[in-house]
Amino acid sequence: MQLEKRKRKKQDAFDKRVDLHHDESNWLVSYADMMTLLMGFFVLMYAFSRVDRNKFAVVRKEIATYFGGQVKALPAVEAASKEIKNFVKKMELEKEVQISTTETGIILRFNGELLFNSGSAELVPEMRPVLTRIITMIKAQKNVEEVRVEGHTDDIPIFSPVFPTNWELSAARAARVVRQFEAAGFPETKLVAEGYGASRPEVPNRTPNGDPIKENLAKNRRVIINVSFGHDVNEASMALDSTQFVRPREGQEEVIQSPQEEKEAHLSEEEQLKMRLEAAKRRLQVAQQKMREAQKIEREKAKKQALLKKVLELEKRAQEVETKAYQVLGDSQKRMPSQNPSKTLNLKEGLRELQKRQKQQK
Repeated sequence: MQLEKRKRKKQDAFDKRVDLHHDESNWLVSYADMMTLLMGFFVLMYAFSRVDRNKFAVVRKEIATYFGGQVKALPAVEAASKEIKNFVKKMELEKEVQISTTETGIILRFNGELLFNSGSAELVPEMRPVLTRIITMIKAQKNVEEVRVEGHTDDIPIFSPVFPTNWELSAARAARVVRQFEAAGFPETKLVAEGYGASRPEVPNRTPNGDPIKENLAKNRRVIINVSFGHDVNEASMALDSTQFVRPREGQEEVIQSPQEEKEAHLSEEEQLKMRLEAAKRRLQVAQQKMREAQKIEREKAKKQALLKKVLELEKRAQEVETKAYQVLGDSQKRMPSQNPSKTLNLKEGLRELQKRQKQQK
């Protein structure tokens, strides 16, 4: 009994010593190692990543809207778009030049016939000063990150020794506009020229039957200039201003005010009149070309109608002759029933018989 008690006392003492030296925080070492490795992994992932500005702008806008705020467009975007719109309005080119804005850039859409003649990649002389003026307005703004020019054509094949297909033509037109930006002083590292040919139509070029739609063909011949702007320190501080993320009071609408107003384009009255005159000449040339095309179509329609009339007359005469031939054929069969019953007269024989009768009458 005493021996068993001693053993129990030793065992209890041993268990107490084990409990006293047991440390339950050893798992923190492994946990800290794992968190350090994860942090290093995500830092490397971020270093190798490339931010998509368009997606980032969409996410930023959605987050701001969800929290009851609003995301303003960059001041450079608002100023440049306003200045270009006023200039285009003065030149009376609203139909040929469409301007739209995003939160970080401007999109200029030019009708293809406005800048280039058919099958050519050389700028129309009358439009060079207009394009140069627009480029100057863009250059006057700060933080232009990239200028991307897109060339688009219709799906009508081109037959030219210079441009084998529409791919080469669209790329050459985009490159020609990019050269205009480079001549104005833009660094080539910020310029991009892209030729899409007929692969990105805005509207269908043809009907389901395959017939071309002239209005849609003209819309798909276009040049698009995408101008992207970046933030500077002042603009970033304005973007973090808490007033942008204040929910409006009940009954009030959200109003986006421009942070700054840019000066209007300073052009003399004589220069404005000259540029308007050049634009009017260009529009007159386009209208004359469309008139010639319409007259050509009308002439072709008249020729087709005259040809159709002749065809109908010939078909009518052929029908009359065939009717007479069948009548002669019937008369011959009635008069000659016993000559050769197994023989059947055909249309050719009827025509021969009709010719014989006509000769006898003469």
